[in-house]
Amino acid sequence: MRSASRKAWRRITDYLRQLVRAKRDRPGDDLISTLWEPGTDGSLLGEEEILANLLPLLVAGHDTTHNQLSNSLVALFREPAQWKLLLRRPDLVPNAVDELLRHQMLSRIGMLMRVTTAEVHVAGVTLPAGAAVNALNCVANRDPAAFPDTDRLDVTRPDAARHLAFGAGPHYCPGAQLACMELGIALSALLRRFPGLRPAVPLTELRWKDGIMRGPWELPVTW
Repeated sequence: MRSASRKAWRRITDYLRQLVRAKRDRPGDDLISTLWEPGTDGSLLGEEEILANLLPLLVAGHDTTHNQLSNSLVALFREPAQWKLLLRRPDLVPNAVDELLRHQMLSRIGMLMRVTTAEVHVAGVTLPAGAAVNALNCVANRDPAAFPDTDRLDVTRPDAARHLAFGAGPHYCPGAQLACMELGIALSALLRRFPGLRPAVPLTELRWKDGIMRGPWELPVTW
């Protein structure tokens, strides 16, 4: 598997490198062409720097969204009343996306590595400036002090958007709006086209990934 992963990574890298060079020679109205343009101070990014930006953008923008969509469907299959509510109220889909992001843990690590910039007091503990902190955003999303009846999936939850699935502050995920849009479009399309969607196998038989990203390897469905 590791050999296959390395081979796939090389193929992605080679593809992007060719695309980056093509946009350098024939720029257009797109992100890669923009990355070739001088910054406000006149500085230019090199090919490797542009690749370093594009590789995580491509991987993070795909792997996270398709796993979260699978996790969301599993959660809704476990709570069929919530699926039926969305069928009756498709206007709830944007809020459902936020609630599913809150309710479902996407990363098994779930940690946001941070360093304090000033002394801060948390739960009776004083952290000095410069202290390393592991912020467990997946735990914060199930904090009963922030979300009443926290373990219950509720697509009508009024404060669902307060979740920390994308982080917060200056480290807030730059792809958050795109991810929510993708999840909303996918969920709306499934509700519209396959209202009878349901798992084709018992959910207890699903095989789950054991890497950083959480999600089922396969999600057989019928409708």
